[in-house]
Amino acid sequence: MFGPGEFSAWSRSDYEGGSAAVLRNGVIHLAKGDPISGFRRHELGSLPTIDYEIELDAQRVEGIDFFLALTFPVGDDHCSLVLGGWGGQLSGLSSLDDFDASQNVTTQPVQFDNGRWYRVRLRVGVAHIRAWVDDQLLLEVGTSEYRLGIRHEMTESLPFGIACYDTDAAYRDMTIRRLRADEIDEN
Repeated sequence: MFGPGEFSAWSRSDYEGGSAAVLRNGVIHLAKGDPISGFRRHELGSLPTIDYEIELDAQRVEGIDFFLALTFPVGDDHCSLVLGGWGGQLSGLSSLDDFDASQNVTTQPVQFDNGRWYRVRLRVGVAHIRAWVDDQLLLEVGTSEYRLGIRHEMTESLPFGIACYDTDAAYRDMTIRRLRADEIDEN
C-alpha cells in the first residue's frame, strides 16, 4: 500500500499547525507539526472495523516524541496505538477507561532510535487487541475488559489515521487485511 492510487484515499488531518503528508517513492513523509501532524481516511469504505490486521514500517526520522499514533476502529469504538510518546520513551494504547497510553496496563518503556525502520503489526479482534514491534509482542489487551477510546487530540485522526508529535516521521509498506477464519480468536 501507499502507491499513488492507494494514497489518494487519504488526506491531511486537520491538526492546527500540522504539515501535509508527502508521498515519495512509496514512502510517506510527515514533517514535524506544531505540535501534531497527521493524515487519515475520512471514510472507512471497504476497510474492516473488526477482525483485521495492519502492518507497516514506521520511522522517527528526527525528534524525540511519538512517531506513530495509529488511530483505528474496534467495531463501533476507536483506539490509538502510540509508539515513542511522552518524550520518546513510552508506548501503549490510548485510551482504556479514559487512561492514556502512559497510564494504563499497556504502558511499555521502549527505546526507539531515530533513522531506524520498525516493523509494526496491529491485530484487532472481537476479544483482543495485540501489537508487535519487530515481531516482539508489545501489548495484548482484552477488548471487553475496558472502555476503549482516544485522547481528544486524536479526533482529527478519526476514523482511521496516522499522526506524529513534534517529530519528523516516515511510513512505508502498509497493508490492511481481514483475518482468516483460523486467525480469529473468539475468547
